[in-house]
Amino acid sequence: MLWRGKAIAVVACVAVALVAGSCTNNPTGGGMAPTGSGCMSPPVIGPGASLYNCSLIGLDLSGVDLSGADLRGSDLTGADLSGANLTNANLSGANLTGANLTGADMAGAILSGAILLGALFLGANLLGAVFDFGGFTPPAGGSTGGGGAVGTPVGACTGPYCAGYNEATVDTGVDVCGETYGADLGVPSFYLHQDNDTLAANGQRSVVTDAATDFTGAVLGGTQFAFRGLSLSKANFTNAVIHGVSVGCQDGSGGRFDGATFVGGELIDITLPNTTAVGATFVDLHMCSVNLSDSDLDGAQGLGGLLLQRVEQGVLDLPPEVAQQATDEARRGPGPARVRERAV
Repeated sequence: MLWRGKAIAVVACVAVALVAGSCTNNPTGGGMAPTGSGCMSPPVIGPGASLYNCSLIGLDLSGVDLSGADLRGSDLTGADLSGANLTNANLSGANLTGANLTGADMAGAILSGAILLGALFLGANLLGAVFDFGGFTPPAGGSTGGGGAVGTPVGACTGPYCAGYNEATVDTGVDVCGETYGADLGVPSFYLHQDNDTLAANGQRSVVTDAATDFTGAVLGGTQFAFRGLSLSKANFTNAVIHGVSVGCQDGSGGRFDGATFVGGELIDITLPNTTAVGATFVDLHMCSVNLSDSDLDGAQGLGGLLLQRVEQGVLDLPPEVAQQATDEARRGPGPARVRERAV
């Protein structure tokens, strides 16, 4: 079924599954931030390299093997990492402003709290990569201050992206968006949102992105909370394939998902007005309280059956022509692409 024109969709759900995940607690310490043993001139590059807190600004690292490397807190501003092997590398708190990661293999990498302003991930493999709240505290107890330059004394960060910065989530007032929601139910590892004060106390921030952050054609997700610290509203996800992520408590206004494919996962209490998802495909995606008002879903596939059900229940308002298209799809059957509503 092909959608035409604009659609208004507010999909409600009864409950959300609690699935244990993991979080990183990075309390700040005193002193200056040390650096990894590979931080030389030139740096020691190779699998498992110890490069935390290194200054690697502008280096040509295209095609190198940094699998399993420790790049926590490193400054890779303007670096060329196109085609690099960064599988299972730890880039928590790293600065990748303007970095080129086109075609990089970043399966299983950790990018929690990373700065990705203008970073290019075109066609990159990010399956299993984690974009959570995060920061960096090296073993000796030093810290980059959550956004300061290498060697910044703890607590001396004065930049805009210090610990406590959160562009990803908001407390919408709904229970599931409370930061103690999981803890109150006996599952403290489950949360979708963290308050600024909590992040600051833990030396953490969200992932930092802007309109030039580009995941076009990338493959992402694969773990439930892979996007917990990543905003959906800034970066470009055109033609990306997103597997099985639970994203919630966000203002994702203006999201860019043209041609994207969502496979499994959950969108929970998210506003996505003015989003473009032209030609997008939704396979077994669970949506709870999602607002797609004034969004362009022209050519999107896999939404009709669920939307028709919600219209019949009187809780969803669609323009007549869109409702008719949903009716036509429902009569043909959902096919391989469908949106599933689940109450657990």
